[in-house]
Amino acid sequence: MAKSMKISVNNGVAAGTDTVNFILRKAKGIFPFYISAWLITFIATVSIKGIGFCDSFTTFLRSFYNITMTEMFGNYDMGHRVQATWYISAMLIAMFVIFPIRKRFTNGFDKIIAPLVFFTFIGMAYQSGSGVSAFTVGYKSNLFMYNGVIRGLAEISLGCISYNISNKIKTYDYTFIGATALSLVEWFGFGLVFYYASVKTATDIDLVLLPILALSITIAFSGKSISDKLFTAKIFSVLGTFSLQIYLTHEFVKNLIIPYIRDTFNLELSISVNVFKYICVYVLLTLVASFMCYFLGKMLIYFTNKLLPKIKSKIIKS
Repeated sequence: MAKSMKISVNNGVAAGTDTVNFILRKAKGIFPFYISAWLITFIATVSIKGIGFCDSFTTFLRSFYNITMTEMFGNYDMGHRVQATWYISAMLIAMFVIFPIRKRFTNGFDKIIAPLVFFTFIGMAYQSGSGVSAFTVGYKSNLFMYNGVIRGLAEISLGCISYNISNKIKTYDYTFIGATALSLVEWFGFGLVFYYASVKTATDIDLVLLPILALSITIAFSGKSISDKLFTAKIFSVLGTFSLQIYLTHEFVKNLIIPYIRDTFNLELSISVNVFKYICVYVLLTLVASFMCYFLGKMLIYFTNKLLPKIKSKIIKS
């Protein structure tokens, strides 16, 4: 978001129009795959659970806020939802709030407002007793929205801080020793986060790992570490794009498809029984679901680009 605003901060477009245009661009990149994942999981859920047509249609109508990615205002459990995607809605809402403020007060937001928002969130997360993970879909009646939006605001603010620091790092030329030192800090941060992610469940250590991860990402985006060429390789762009489809389908596979296969075929498919077997099946099924989501999303984009101009010409004279 911050990188996009480098162009839009002083482009003469009104803050409201600029904000809406940015959010629409952001949503447009996500929505075809999001709606594809929604359709795949909806059809599978209806089929596996044997839900009748009338109930399915009612559920479809009740899913309006989930389909439009606005469920984090308070409608998360209404209708059918794509599991684990609450953050997409929280992110869009947070950007809707932050974008016009940062557009108008860029320096003040990056150096004053963003740090205050982030560290206030860290304090709130610690006091919750469960760290960052406590801020997902807990409804805050005094704010009229889920607490995950607070997390979205804090993490988008942290992204703005990181972008600002990254630009500062870019202004210097480093010796081999300096670039190596940046790389060591960068990879130490990534390694530390991966280590704790594999050995710990969510705890208050996440409140320390979050700024450490932000520092590693800041260095990576500066392009000044010796590993810069690694991250600019095309494979990372491909994997980065495909990670959206994995994100949209992995919980659905874990919570619905694997239990269905296990119960239907009476298989010993449990992580507590055989970790390796479970992970292999989980990864394989997630990749299958992800490819389905990817190709359906691409088809939707193709037909939308073909049909919308024709529909527009039929209903708008000039």
